[in-house]
Parts: sequence; C-alpha cells; structure tokens
Amino acid sequence: MNMKTVSIFLAMFLTLSTRALATPDPNFHIYLCFGQSNMEGGGQIEEQDRLVDKRFQVMADFDVPIRGWKKGQWYDAIPPLTRRTRGISLVDSFGKTMIANLPEHIRIGVVKVSVPGTKIELWDKDGFREYLATADAWKVKLADEYGGNPYAYLVELAKIAQQSGVIKGILLHQGESNAEDKDWPKKVKTVYDNLMKDLNLKPESVPLLAGEVVNADQGGEKAGANEIINKLPETLPNSYVISSAGLPCNPDRLHFTAEGYRQFGKRYAEKMLSILGYKLNETQSPNTTNGSSNSAQEAGDFQPATTNVWGAEYPRVDSKGRVQLRLKAPDATKVRVNFWSGPKAEMTKQADGFWTFTTPPLVPGLHYYTFIIDGAEVSDPSSHAFFGGGKYASAVEVPEPGSTYYSIQDVPHGQVREVWYHSKVTGSWRHALVYLPPNYDTQTRQRYPVLYLQHGGGEDETGWIRQGRANFILDNLLAEGKCKPMIVVMAYGYARRAGQSAPVLTGPPAGSPERMKALQEMMSTFEDDVTQALIPFIDKTFRTIPDRDHRAMAGLSMGGMQTFQITLNHLDLFSYIGGFSGAGGMLGDRKMDPKTDYNGVFADPAAFARKVHLLWIGIGTAEPERMRAGIHRLHDALTEAKIQHVFYESPGTDHEWQTWRRSLKEFAPRLFQKAAQ
Repeated sequence: MNMKTVSIFLAMFLTLSTRALATPDPNFHIYLCFGQSNMEGGGQIEEQDRLVDKRFQVMADFDVPIRGWKKGQWYDAIPPLTRRTRGISLVDSFGKTMIANLPEHIRIGVVKVSVPGTKIELWDKDGFREYLATADAWKVKLADEYGGNPYAYLVELAKIAQQSGVIKGILLHQGESNAEDKDWPKKVKTVYDNLMKDLNLKPESVPLLAGEVVNADQGGEKAGANEIINKLPETLPNSYVISSAGLPCNPDRLHFTAEGYRQFGKRYAEKMLSILGYKLNETQSPNTTNGSSNSAQEAGDFQPATTNVWGAEYPRVDSKGRVQLRLKAPDATKVRVNFWSGPKAEMTKQADGFWTFTTPPLVPGLHYYTFIIDGAEVSDPSSHAFFGGGKYASAVEVPEPGSTYYSIQDVPHGQVREVWYHSKVTGSWRHALVYLPPNYDTQTRQRYPVLYLQHGGGEDETGWIRQGRANFILDNLLAEGKCKPMIVVMAYGYARRAGQSAPVLTGPPAGSPERMKALQEMMSTFEDDVTQALIPFIDKTFRTIPDRDHRAMAGLSMGGMQTFQITLNHLDLFSYIGGFSGAGGMLGDRKMDPKTDYNGVFADPAAFARKVHLLWIGIGTAEPERMRAGIHRLHDALTEAKIQHVFYESPGTDHEWQTWRRSLKEFAPRLFQKAAQ
C-alpha cells in the first residue's frame, strides 16, 4: 500500500471516528412539527418575522437551491421554514418565543413536515397506503413529494436531528380533515407511539402539543372538531391541547391569518415553557427583539426619507433600513402604525404629545403605511401620499444598498406628460401618462417604438411613475446604452362600457364566480379601449412607429393579466409581451392548455416564434405561494409546449414595487432589438 493510499484511509478513519465520538448537544432542544395546512402555514411574511435569533434553527426539509439549503442540514429559521410554502406558520412564533424566554445557552431546532388537506391516517406508518389508495389525486401528489410516505420522511429527518440535539417535544396541528372522527385521539396516539418507538424516545420526556382548529368564536368552518381534539389528553396522557379562541382567521374560516399564527405559536410556546419549568416573560415580545423599538431616540445614522413632504424631518431612515416615525396627536389615547407589509405596532406617547416608533430593518423598496389614531385610519401628514390599495396612503422609501438603477442620476432625462383621450368604448374622457425619451422634442424626425405599461389592482396610471420610478429606470438604461429609446404609455386600467354600471370588484370573495365575471367584464372593456381608442390616439398624437414590430405591452399583477389577454388576442398589434407577477392569472389554479387557452396561440411554437419577438414572465421569490405556483405552472407549460420565453425571478422580493422595478430593468433592454419581419 503506497503512502497516498495510507493517507486516504487514515483520513477516512479519522472522519468516521470523529462522527462516532460526536454526541448530541443536550442544550439543543428539537421539536418535531407535523400536520396539515395550518401547520404548513401561509401567513404573509412581514419584517418582524424575518428578525430571527441564530439560536433558532430549522432543518431543511428539501434541497432549496435558491436559498442554498440542503436537505437534512440546519439553518437560521428565517421564514419560510419549508419549501412548500412562502408564508409563516405557528412554528415561527413558537421558536422565537421559546428563544426569548429560555437561558442563553439553550438553542431551539424545528423539524417540520406537513401535508395540506390530508387526514391523520396519512401519518399511520402501517395504514397510510390504504388511505392514499382512495385519497384525491392532488393529496397523493403532495404525499409523493415526501416519497409517498410523509411519516417515514419525518422520521428520517428526526434521526438526522438527533445527531445534533435532543427531541424535547412534538407539535401537531391537524383535525380539519377528521372533523367528525371520534376516533381521532386514538389515531393520534398510534402515530405518537410509533414515533416514540422508531426514534427510541421516552414518552414521559416528550410531550405532544395539539392545537385546536379555527374556533367557533371566529365562525370556524370545522370548529366542531375542537370538541374531539380536546379529548386527546384522555387517550394520550402526555398531551396538551392549545386553544385557538380569539385567533383571527382568513375569510375561508379554515386557516389563520399571519397574526393568528403568531399568537397561536406563542400559546404553544407558553405551554411548552411551563412544562419545562419556565414562565413566559410577557414584557418581551418575540417579534420585537433584535432591532425593533417603540422609541424614536435610538442611535443610528438616520436621515429624512426621500418620500417626505418638503421640510419634514420624519419619517427617517438609517443605513440598516430602520424607519423612525413621529406623529403629533396630543389628545389621542392610542396610536398604532400599520405597515402594509411590515410591523403593525403600538406607538409610544412622549411628554411633548408626539407618538414615536422605530421599526426593525425593513427590506429595500417602497413601504405603504398608515396610522390608526383611536381607531381612525389616517395618512402621515409628513409623508407624500401614493395611490395604492384603492386609496391614498403614506409610503416610505428604504434605499436598496448599491442600487442606482431606479434613482435620479445626472443623465439626460425624458419627460412625463399627462394626456386625455376620448373613448367611444367607455363613453368618457380617459387619462394616461406618457414618458417621452430624452431629445424627443429636438430630434423631430425620429420616430419611436411604444411600450404600453400597466399598473396593478388597487393602483392607477400614476403608479409606474410615482411608486415604480419607471422614468428614471428608462433614463438610466438609455444613458448606459442598454435599451432602445421608446415611448412608454401608462393608462388607467379600470374601464366600464358606455351606459353600463361599474362591475362589482369588491364584496364577492376573490376567486368566486361573481368576482371573476366582474373582472372579465372590466378586462374585456379595457381591451377594447386600448385597441380601439388608446393606440389610435397615441399613434396620432406622438411620433410612433405604428406597427406590431414596434409595439410592446407589459404590466404588473392585474396589469399582467390584462397584458396577456390583450396581446394574445391581438398579435396583429403586439410582438413584445411582458407579465410581472400576474401573467396567466385568469387561468386560476389549473395548468395552461396550449391547444385551447388564449385561443390556441401556443399550439404551434414555430408560428408563435415568428409573430412574438419576446415573451417575458417574472415573479419575486418571496411572493405568496399561490402566485408563485401559478407563474411556475405557466412557465412549465410554456416550456413543455416549446414556446420560447424568458423566465425571471427577483431574489428575496414579495408582491411589491421592488419586484416590478427589477422586472422593468430586466425587461426593457430586450425590447425592439429584432428587425421587423
């Protein structure tokens, strides 16, 4: 045996010996978490949820390349905690509450496996095959993601976890699918007993905490199951039931809101802490440690936000992304700040009558917020107002470090003009904004291609300029020679036909037939307005190149749906198409059929490629799971149909302006690069 071989064997021996000698850390407490959809979660992730102590860890349930996660390895428990959801669950708040109330030397790790919509029988190691044999196809598909046996998958991960720490408890949330099953407690005990045996655990040392489903006081759809769930301790002595009373839920009355999950997780933790001999410290909130404060006097390099009105010192933003807020309301008894995608917190009244609050670090981008003063929602008088969510609201801009692509620079600037055009489709005057590239007024012989760029639901035609900064994005791209000079038209996306009442877009639940019908009516009217009124007006008023090879359309969210409907119905008018977080939205939860959907334009990939120079779709990696799933289904269907397209994912951004700013930055340079065919 040569020296090289000896060295290899010696290295292998030392590695194996080290592993053999390694012992689990008794101060690393591990909790197994399983159940169905409420265990998986889906609550909107806010900034307070992303602030996680490194003592709180999660074991990756799958490889997640976009996050650099490998199955079976530990990572900081920054949500989402599983591959299958983009939201929070009760486990997030459970871990944070535990960490906030345990000694510094103790760490918390969670192992989480959940399968929405399935019965407790799925977790029976001996009976799961019988259950799956008659289960709905979509439930079988979900189980297949876990090798067809989620129980075995959980045990596999748990055994890996036991190499690092000690399993101290089991968290369960399941019962909606067994709502009338009086044998549910016995079936849970069977699963528990199998876990004790397969993981060599002592039942007296590993309690099981089971939460109620949405409570009757919230109109819970399956609230009757709670009577059965509460009998679990009679069958399984080392189990505890966690009340869901008062926890807010979604309109479906089956799933909790993000705040409901936060409160629920805290209740699980409070019970577990008492079992371990600790008391919950009510003065320390797990969602406001590591950076948030209700004092505006923290040290930092705070500067007035660029979104402030002239002369206003607050809101203020520092280099960490924290925002200081200050509001004068000396007669108010209670003031809350309400960030739409961030903290919702009580403000502190100072002696001078001002109320103050400092947020934890927020992700870069534009953040809508309002104040709730003694129950009345108002905008911040120190901040500019932006139209979003169907109303004017305050917003603060948190800069993205190192990014200048959407900020005003010392480069030639285009102009944004307001125009009014009369539409016979709607029988009314309609408003639009038009971006004209630099030198439009001096180079009078030059004609330009046109991009029609649409806003999202709840916003209007000002959004792409005021919130999205589209004019600065185009100015900067042009100055760098990265895109073609173009005219950009931003029109008001809501429309109703002349003589008809406005379609009802609020009231009926999202996805309901009534809501979808109203949306389709509005989109059909807007389609006719764009093709019969707006385009002819723009071509008549400005120096355009009025043909399909020099005309593009794109939009965000609702505007993306409008874009796909209008362009794919009118390929005689458009050859460049872009959907930002909204392409294919009218398909609902089903996969696109290239032969029938959109009038079959995707049935012949070669013919489509001859007509469409660019098909572009994008999404943010942190957007809600349903939106991401829909875009990914569309991307997969286009790929299978061999339709050439560009698929873009904005890293770390949600359904927000930072996603759409980045999308425009990536989309615009690809426009009008092909010669007319």
